Amino acid sequence: MTDAIRKLKERARVLLSRDRVEDAIEVYEELVTERPDDISLSQKLAGLRARIGDRERAIEQYRTVMRAYSDRGEMLKAIAVCKIIYD
Repeated sequence: MTDAIRKLKERARVLLSRDRVEDAIEVYEELVTERPDDISLSQKLAGLRARIGDRERAIEQYRTVMRAYSDRGEMLKAIAVCKIIYD
């Protein structure tokens, strides 16, 4: 993990600790752009979008996560994400 990624993750953590969710979303969007193969970042972004009520974008992001898990053959994780979408 590069220093820049580490700093972005720390910034997002601090923002979330201050309940600045929308600012943290911006940081996670940057992280996902920098590390598109890191499914955990995409899943965290989806969860944050759901948290602020941005249901449409959250579902879109969760679908991306679901496909990524499916493509990797991690079907149980893909199903778990489906459950989040449909709950």
